[in-house]
Amino acid sequence: MDLVRNLFSAISLLNIVDEGSTLSESMIRKYNDHAQDLKLLKTVIKNHSDRKKAHNLQLAYDKYVNNRHFVDVETKKAFPNKHLYRKSDFYEIVKKNLDASKEAVQIRKEIALDKFMPKQRSDENGVIPFQLNQIELDKIIENQGKYYPFLKEINPIKAHRMQAPYKLDELIRFRVPYYVGPMIEPTNSSYPQTRQNQSFAWMVRKAKGRITPWNFDEKVDRQKSANNFIKRLTTKDTYLFGEDVLPANSLLYQKYTVLDELNKISVNGKKLSVSVKQELYEDLFKKNNTVSAKQLKNWLIENQKLPYIKIKGLADQTKFNSSLSTYIKLKKSGLFVDKLDSNEFRDDFEKIIEWSTIFEDKQIYIQKLQTIDWLTAKQIQFLQNIRLQGWGRLSKKLLTAIVDSNGQNIIEQLWNSQQIFMSIVNKADIKGTITDANQDLMHSNSMEDILSEAYTSPANKKMIRQVVKVVHDIQKAASGQAPKQIAIEFARESRRNSKLSQTRGHKLQDIYQKISGDIVNKNLKDKLAEYIKNNQLSVWEKNSFQMNKNDQDFLF
Repeated sequence: MDLVRNLFSAISLLNIVDEGSTLSESMIRKYNDHAQDLKLLKTVIKNHSDRKKAHNLQLAYDKYVNNRHFVDVETKKAFPNKHLYRKSDFYEIVKKNLDASKEAVQIRKEIALDKFMPKQRSDENGVIPFQLNQIELDKIIENQGKYYPFLKEINPIKAHRMQAPYKLDELIRFRVPYYVGPMIEPTNSSYPQTRQNQSFAWMVRKAKGRITPWNFDEKVDRQKSANNFIKRLTTKDTYLFGEDVLPANSLLYQKYTVLDELNKISVNGKKLSVSVKQELYEDLFKKNNTVSAKQLKNWLIENQKLPYIKIKGLADQTKFNSSLSTYIKLKKSGLFVDKLDSNEFRDDFEKIIEWSTIFEDKQIYIQKLQTIDWLTAKQIQFLQNIRLQGWGRLSKKLLTAIVDSNGQNIIEQLWNSQQIFMSIVNKADIKGTITDANQDLMHSNSMEDILSEAYTSPANKKMIRQVVKVVHDIQKAASGQAPKQIAIEFARESRRNSKLSQTRGHKLQDIYQKISGDIVNKNLKDKLAEYIKNNQLSVWEKNSFQMNKNDQDFLF
């Protein structure tokens, strides 16, 4: 896709800038060509025998060049469903309204060659690279610098001087990175007009003062701003309020998904024993990007000597959906063999994976990699070409810091037992620890802070705010006694507008309500409604039906 887009941009650029000419020279040529074509068109308009067609030509041209002499109402009435600022629509209207004069013949020829009435300002100009504009600027600076020496001031950014020798060049080259966002500090703004927009900002400063294209990297911390940008887009932990989720390609998160899926399956009606599961993890999942059901069967036959194998519990009956793809990719490189399985370097690998997921800017990613002192140049070269995407739904704290009464965290229990994640997280001791952690967060943060990071819709957040206000009023009336628990029910939209799945009986009822009474009488509708009301739908769910066109009887 990128190759096709680049090819299209290159071809479009050739149509804008003439070979061997500068951008300005090409635009001057377009201006002159447009002027010559306008003379031809005016001659046709002046001498046209059909004055309505002549008027249409004038109207189309005015709209094509955005002339306000004719209002849009008249244009829309004369040319419905036409966008005359587009060259193709303009050409179509012109051809329909031309006469048989020699000027009209010349116009038709130019339209056939796609050269009639070229415009200097068009959507195609979007493919013009800034380097062409910079070339024009540099020529202006060189010509005018002899009269105005300040124009030739050297670019203060040394790293850019090869491509942008002059200070003014930065005005063309510089773009505020998308991951830096609004040039407003998220807190402590001293400007009243920006305070109301602080919640939409995430920029991190290095130093105070005015930010310009020439001191941007001195004033703005690109790395921290980029990190904040991604964190704003990622969800928080499903169970622990305010905790950032792990990247989907995290070594820890992938271990959790594999173990949870392994603990869900059964072989010949029995769950895998802990020792067999751990062997499977080491022999199959650490060596294969995708583990198929066939590989599992072959492994069990070879290692467990089972006479027959029947596997249940896989979401996809042909393979496991989870894998240790990141571990395998790093292992196969041969660059991290002595460190990948070591607990000493585990946190560093998790940082590398998180940086790869966060930083799309390759330069920032490389700078972050260089902060890990044990990485060699060869390892950095390999890692900088690995681009990982996606986020999980659980945090590191939930998987490793929440422990049960025996001191085992969730990932350890997944490894050392046959329990699945949902069973573990709903155990009384684990659930109690999670509740306590959330309570501590709620005591140290305001409701607005928690809601701003909550993974729910704005409508739900509004409802929660209203419920809390009502509860506060009730608490005042109850002499300050707080409720032990608050349950909020969120009503869904009516079934007619809902996009949730519906039973076949409800779908049929909706259809029948729309059919004329001549085809389906009221008695049948009432019977169907009674079936649905009494949940006696088995006959509807199990059998198909057809309608006899002769007597409108339904056969089941």
